[in-house]
Order: sequence, then C-alpha cells, then structure tokens
Amino acid sequence: MAETRTPEEREGELAARLETLAEEVAALRNLVEQEARQRISGPEADRVEDLLEEAGRRMTALWNRGMKEVAQSGRESPLTTAALAFGAGLLLGALTRRK
Repeated sequence: MAETRTPEEREGELAARLETLAEEVAALRNLVEQEARQRISGPEADRVEDLLEEAGRRMTALWNRGMKEVAQSGRESPLTTAALAFGAGLLLGALTRRK
C-alpha cells in the first residue's frame, strides 16, 4: 500500500533526521577533541582545538545552507531528498562504528 504522508510531513521527518545527524556530528567532534587532549598537550593541543573550532564553523555554515536546499528540493523532489537522507545516515553510521 502506498504511503499517504504529505510532502510537509516528509519534510518534517527529514529535518528531524538531519537535526539528529548534526547532533551526532557534534558528539563525534567532542570525542575527537577529548582524544586529542589525552594524546597531545601544549601548543599542539591548542592547534587541534583551533582546527576543530574551524571545522565546527564550517559544518554550521554547511548545515544552514543544506537545510535551505533540502527544504527546496524536498518540495521539488521528495524521493531524491529521502534517498540522500538515507545515504547520509548510512555514512554517519559507518563513521561512528569505526574504531
């Protein structure tokens, strides 16, 4: 039986999944920072922290731009948007399972 969710419902679900993805990326950033602090000290630790902060700023900018594009493409092509979200979830899952 075909789904009867509206484009707005699918867009809301996609936005919620992207928000979860952003939270998981932030948690991953914190883990990397903690690990770096345990292994590196002094100026090198400060450099790593600066790099992580810059990566966070870039991620935020990319996130904001992506949310605008997702909202637009979700209206224009909901199936493609859902497939991209699924792929992003798989990628994040693979990255967080690595040890």
